Amino acid sequence: MSNSYSEAEMPRDDAEGKKGGESSPESPTPGLLALDFDGVICDSVYEGFLSAWKVYGQLWPPPSPPPPGLAETFRRLRPVIETGWEFVILLRLLQEGVPEEEITARFQEEWCPRILERYGLDAADIGKRLDRVRDERITTDLGGWLANQRFYPGVADRLCQLLQQGFPLFILTTKEARFARKLLEQHGVPFPPSQVLGKEQEQPKTVLLRHLGERYRLSGREIWFVEDRLKTLQRVLEAGKEGLYGDMSIRLFLADWGYNTPADREAARQNPEIQVLSLSQFGQDFSAWRVERCKPRSKNSRN
Repeated sequence: MSNSYSEAEMPRDDAEGKKGGESSPESPTPGLLALDFDGVICDSVYEGFLSAWKVYGQLWPPPSPPPPGLAETFRRLRPVIETGWEFVILLRLLQEGVPEEEITARFQEEWCPRILERYGLDAADIGKRLDRVRDERITTDLGGWLANQRFYPGVADRLCQLLQQGFPLFILTTKEARFARKLLEQHGVPFPPSQVLGKEQEQPKTVLLRHLGERYRLSGREIWFVEDRLKTLQRVLEAGKEGLYGDMSIRLFLADWGYNTPADREAARQNPEIQVLSLSQFGQDFSAWRVERCKPRSKNSRN
């Protein structure tokens, strides 16, 4: 059975639904703020590497310590990853000696499906194995699991500040929400569990953004979405052009401290509908974000 929210079940603060922040389209304050987790709130790349290496040992036995330098290469290539199971595919490519530039150029479109087919693997099974490894580590060595991940400087304080103000704040992540919630709890961030939407939603972020706008009555007002993956932001733009968001307005931010490349950041700067955001800006009042109004255009909108 799917765990995704129905239209009537999307999180809200009361029976009528919260109306979002008191903003107008011209206001420097969003009606609702949506954040990615890994690469925006948390640097989890080393934990991802260690957990994926354990799964790698299950699929290509026998298990062994990772070779020297593999973790550093894995970190450099982290921007190609969209969701966690792909960590294991990346490790296989590196162990097979595929050049970094080749992985960067064609990881999603070619190499992921090729490795799955070559070895008869299933993405969902790899994801479940990865979750089991994490659950076991949390049970047997919570301190070690936490030590392999860190929140970016100032992020926890900013989240606490917004939550204390009662600001509509959501996390949209491709990992299991329970892992994000555990990390938030351990960092002293009292994030409402229903406002952390993970892969168990079985919905892409484009659709989750639409649901949030509908439930928070943001027609004509703005969601601000902070994400470190440029392709995800580009999908939101495409969804807007296809009319997914109606008259809802979305400002898109690429977190320059996350898992992206200089080329990604330059491409974002060339796109007037995406704002490159620094970690310093993120920690300040919204007025410091210095954004221009940007709304994914409806397919039916006039020029």
